[in-house]
Amino acid sequence: MTTLRWIPRQTPQCLRQFSTSSQVHRPSNIHNAFLDAMDPTKQAEAQPPTPNPETLGSELARLLQGTSQTIAAPDEKRDRYSTINSRSSSETAHSRAMEELARAGGERPLLSQMPRRWKEGDVYAPHDLSIGEAKKWKKIVRRPEKDCFDMLGMNPMLFYKNIPLLDQFTSETGRIKAGKETGLRLRNQRRIARAVRRAIGLGLMPSVYRHPELDHDKLKITDYRQQRDNIN
Repeated sequence: MTTLRWIPRQTPQCLRQFSTSSQVHRPSNIHNAFLDAMDPTKQAEAQPPTPNPETLGSELARLLQGTSQTIAAPDEKRDRYSTINSRSSSETAHSRAMEELARAGGERPLLSQMPRRWKEGDVYAPHDLSIGEAKKWKKIVRRPEKDCFDMLGMNPMLFYKNIPLLDQFTSETGRIKAGKETGLRLRNQRRIARAVRRAIGLGLMPSVYRHPELDHDKLKITDYRQQRDNIN
């Protein structure tokens, strides 16, 4: 037999229930719990208190500050020791490199790159160490160790028509260079002087200025620079 049971209107809910068993008696505290759940004031009281971010931030900062104070001391010491070790290692590496360079004889090529030969007792000013003064001393006159014509086994008199070769033994003013500069022995020095005079007498070589064929490349460069300046 089906029975329709109605819940009183005191509750905001109506339930329709079909049952064949006897009526179940529920305690009255369920109704009170339902009303408490629907009450907004009691819901706010039941919620846990929200933490204050300011207090949390202050506590977290205090904790972190304590840990940083305990950790900072070993870090500073470690950094100090690391810098000292790095300096000592760099100094030792530099000293080892210099020792190896000295053993290999690498100091001589470095000294050969210096344009001016300084000697003990030389007095110099700061201007003497400038780039302009270094360029003046860059062209060092060195005497050849061997005679080139003896090495070739040829007579210098046969080269009176070779203007580029004779130009190497004459200056820009037409003077024949001395044996200290040419590195020729006395007999070959006299022969090259005769070859130069023969070329001048035949009109193959100028006596005062350089041959135009030798300055041809320089003239091209100067003409190009003049054209570029005119265009600009």
